[in-house]
Amino acid sequence: RASVLCASLAARLMSAVNCLTVLRDFVKSGKLNDVKIEENVIRMGEYSFPRTEQTAYKSRKGRGKLYTLVALVFFMQNCKDKGYGTYLMKARKQGIMIVPGMDQTKLRDYLTGKDDSSEYVDEMALLRGSLHKPAQKQPSVTEKKAESIGEKPPGLQIMEMETVLEDRNTMLCHPTISFSEVVRRFKRIQAEVGRMEERRMRELKKQDAKNKGKKGKSKSG
Repeated sequence: RASVLCASLAARLMSAVNCLTVLRDFVKSGKLNDVKIEENVIRMGEYSFPRTEQTAYKSRKGRGKLYTLVALVFFMQNCKDKGYGTYLMKARKQGIMIVPGMDQTKLRDYLTGKDDSSEYVDEMALLRGSLHKPAQKQPSVTEKKAESIGEKPPGLQIMEMETVLEDRNTMLCHPTISFSEVVRRFKRIQAEVGRMEERRMRELKKQDAKNKGKKGKSKSG
């Protein structure tokens, strides 16, 4: 049972899109200014996430609750150049979760890619992150006109003529792509699932022992 669960979690890890990973990709590639905080959502390219979406990064050096996405975006966009004091005032005014001083350096190093990994990232929380569909692209005037007369938009016509040069299998066989991070996370998940299964079995044994004890008392009574 545990092995099946591990395989399922590994498959989800390979395909899932979570807000922390997307944000980190934007920061590492120098596109932080392209991340837009809107009234209810945060847009990052083709992806949109709820402002209050929980990331997998734990606050207070791993002892606190998970940071929300808006907290991390707001911190990265407002703290570095404008100073921590200015950031604090703005965050409090807008009711945004504050990144305390104890977390600043490690968090920034992780998001910028200076650190490859972080002990404060909850691997299981990464898996709990729901999949998000890309933000809907607004059709152009030409595309609307083509659709109104029953024709396929020009972009779609070109896409249908394209030859797929790379798919999931070719990516997995690519000589320059390493999946060491995925393997590392899978091993952590496998260990965590094993511990969860052990705890579950211990609880079942305790409950079974209690039930037997109750039956013994009722018979003696």
